[in-house]
Amino acid sequence: MKNELTKNEERDFVTLLTIMDLGGSATKRNALDNIIRKEFLYLSEYDYEYLPSRNEPRWENAIAYQRNSLKERGYINNKQNDKWEITDNGINYFNKLFNDNRYGKSLNLLDSNAFIVAESIVRNRLSQ
Repeated sequence: MKNELTKNEERDFVTLLTIMDLGGSATKRNALDNIIRKEFLYLSEYDYEYLPSRNEPRWENAIAYQRNSLKERGYINNKQNDKWEITDNGINYFNKLFNDNRYGKSLNLLDSNAFIVAESIVRNRLSQ
């Protein structure tokens, strides 16, 4: 166990976490709203600044970019337009990331709330 996630792994984790928290699939807007509502990320004023080339804050663009990366790696599919859905490989990857940093050491982006919700999801999945 390495006990530390890279920033990209933290973005992977929060993206997969929010999809799982919303039942396994979500629209982009629902996923982003859930991240804010559940306070999964530490966000600064800088993160809320709108990108000159996009009509969205930096943090939203970063999560959308990470979602695309997860899709390319087979962890998310979006068979339907604007629907993010976690795959079985995505669930396995989420579990790996959770186990790699289950005690929340050396986090840059993730709030401890993310691990509280993740632990609940993992526990519920194991009891099924």
